[in-house]
Amino acid sequence: PTVDPQDGLSSDEAVATALWNNAGFQVTLSQLGFARADLVEAGMLTNPVLSLLFPLGPKQFEATLRWPIEVLWERPKRRAAAQLAVDATAGTLVQSGLDLALSVRVAHADFSLAIDRQRLATETAAALERIDTLTQSRLAAGDIGALEARVARVDAARGRQDADRVSHDVRLARERLRLLTGLAADDHAVDRVQSSPSPDNCGAAVDLLPRALAASSAGLQGAII
Repeated sequence: PTVDPQDGLSSDEAVATALWNNAGFQVTLSQLGFARADLVEAGMLTNPVLSLLFPLGPKQFEATLRWPIEVLWERPKRRAAAQLAVDATAGTLVQSGLDLALSVRVAHADFSLAIDRQRLATETAAALERIDTLTQSRLAAGDIGALEARVARVDAARGRQDADRVSHDVRLARERLRLLTGLAADDHAVDRVQSSPSPDNCGAAVDLLPRALAASSAGLQGAII
């Protein structure tokens, strides 16, 4: 309910969506419910059996009460075993949730990185196309030779291939994130992701240089010692 995909899917929202929808995690969660049911069943006592024989003819009235006495000392052992099973299942559930959260965060970062690479590859391919166009104009004017023009043509073709390959990587990263979050194929929430916040500015260059030199000298002294 707290996830709003309209402004893009953030890393935390992707994790929340995966914990809500991921099929593998839901299976582990259901196993915890079965383990709790087994714990309740282990603590239950067998219902006593009361038999009544009404007098018929010369037979007297008889009553028999049956209750398995062994349950009284087997019940604590069964409950202890069931409690161990619940604890083990709970630990598995926690580990499964942590692994899922890690996988989703990595997939979200890979998808964001693939989108950035696609943008850069598209810009690079467009720049190489313009360079090739200018190079062909220079070749037609006799300013350069055919070899230089051929190099520009090869670079432009390589740029287009790189852009196509990165576009394929974007689709793979999107589907990997969609699979982990458990979203349907027609759900476009995963199509828009929020980029990670930019790191804080570490300072001006005039302040960083003395700090870098001091760190280098400290590391060198430690290595000598």
